[in-house]
Amino acid sequence: MQMRLIIVFLMLITGYCIQAQDLPNHPKKVFVSPEGKIFFNKFLPVYFYISDSPNSNAPHYLVKSETTPKYANPMYFDTEGRNTLRSPSAVDTITKQQILPKIDVQFQVYVDSKSPSTQLIFDKNRGFVSKGIRFIPDSLELTVQVTDEMSGVENTYVSVDGSSYKPMGKSLYLDKEKEYILKYYSVDNTGNVEKLKQIQFFVDKTPPTCKLDISGKQYEDVLSGNTELILQAEDKVSGVKHIYVSIDDSLFHIYQGKINTASLQQGKHKIFYYATDMINNKGNVSVFTFYIDKTPPQVIEEIQGKTFVANGKEFSAGTSKLKITAFDNKAGVKEIFYSINNSAFEKYDKPVILSGYKGDVSVKSYATDNVDNKSTGDIDNPRKNGLAYIDLGAPWVGHSFQGPTFTYHDTVYINSKTNVILEAKDEESGIQKIECQVDSSDLMKYADPISFKKEGYHKIIIYGYDNTENLTKHEFGVMVDTTGPEIFERFSSLPNNTIDFEGEKLTQYTAQVVVFLSATDAKSGFETLYFELNGKPFQPYMRDVRGFISGKKNTIKVKALDKLGNKTEKLIEFYIR
Repeated sequence: MQMRLIIVFLMLITGYCIQAQDLPNHPKKVFVSPEGKIFFNKFLPVYFYISDSPNSNAPHYLVKSETTPKYANPMYFDTEGRNTLRSPSAVDTITKQQILPKIDVQFQVYVDSKSPSTQLIFDKNRGFVSKGIRFIPDSLELTVQVTDEMSGVENTYVSVDGSSYKPMGKSLYLDKEKEYILKYYSVDNTGNVEKLKQIQFFVDKTPPTCKLDISGKQYEDVLSGNTELILQAEDKVSGVKHIYVSIDDSLFHIYQGKINTASLQQGKHKIFYYATDMINNKGNVSVFTFYIDKTPPQVIEEIQGKTFVANGKEFSAGTSKLKITAFDNKAGVKEIFYSINNSAFEKYDKPVILSGYKGDVSVKSYATDNVDNKSTGDIDNPRKNGLAYIDLGAPWVGHSFQGPTFTYHDTVYINSKTNVILEAKDEESGIQKIECQVDSSDLMKYADPISFKKEGYHKIIIYGYDNTENLTKHEFGVMVDTTGPEIFERFSSLPNNTIDFEGEKLTQYTAQVVVFLSATDAKSGFETLYFELNGKPFQPYMRDVRGFISGKKNTIKVKALDKLGNKTEKLIEFYIR
């Protein structure tokens, strides 16, 4: 009997939804590879149809099972992988005769029930994992490697930070400094969905911060010899890995704990430090320059005041004072303490008057600097201080004038002939020297009287020193006037002509004219006015000048003096007719 060509149609009846609601729907399905292989999802129902035409639109008929209807329509494949549909005897397609020897006609269907396996590919040597989060520096490129045993991979889907799932391209690039939550899975060509996977990354581009704390005595950049240097670092993302430290010119090494300045020599030092986080982001190198001061202050005691000698024994006056001075090499003196005759120690602020003590006076003292170094030698070894003569009385300083002077409203006027004499006296140790400063000149030692050629106000400062360097300062000023008065003349009538007389041009006045004289002085003031008429002796000017000679030249010589004796002369010539 002639057999018709049988074509089996495997039809997908329903799909299967997987995973959570936010995942895309991936239905179970049949996949035909480019080579024509049929891959059938194992969880799909199977129906067999028969037709006498390869045309998909040709009539086809559902094949039913007469012996096992309970397990047919639908039927399910039970075997993963290759499944075979057989006809017991092959028939030649031309002659329609059975092929001998007998062979089976086989149809293959590949059954697929296993989901793909996805692996994220990235450089696992980069970064650091803590509590399930991988911290990475700078950026990271991710790719995927997916394997599937049967139908092959259809696609890989990824969600970044809760975003909707999208097919992943060739790679995924993470470059912003933040935490990333990646969810991903793959689907094969028959709709088998991989179980959802999740991984967390944190792109950390910020290095840690590192600070230096000082525990102990510090004054500006000076530290004591028992101060501790403490380094602390903070990183808010991946965490601090190491702190590195270098002191002076040493190599950087991992910070192990507090650095005690007791292990360092006195003097100037530098500490360099920085921190790294768990993914080796490196912070900036900081530097702290400091000086270690382990030397206590040096204390000097001295007695100030007057003494005298009687019967070969030196006595100190009741006004004598104990003065304590301390010097420190670096940090500076903070406080000084003293004890007199084993009394309780008191803080020293100023010289102590010794009038309340009799006999020998023993003094103990010590000082601390600003980093609490304390001197101890003078406490353990008290010593007696002999009282020596000290002259605390300052000398008397003053001045006098030799030559013309004039005082008006507390201002002393002098001229170029006036000598300013500086004086000083001391009844105790005597005068050592006098120094002076004139106007803005440099300080100079006084030897000879001072005189001035330049007019105007001059300021003089005197410093008088006795033989114990006690000093008195005295200031005063003088107004120097070297210019005589200005002379003015005024005729009682206007001139009536100008004539040539013996080769001179003279102004001509009438015989009735009289001349009035006057003078002014800008500084010390006008004092006297004299005149000489036509060769007669000088006489004080009291009223107008008259008695001129007609028909000839008349001359008036005028002389004016100010209160310092500065003189001005003027000659007045005219003709009377």
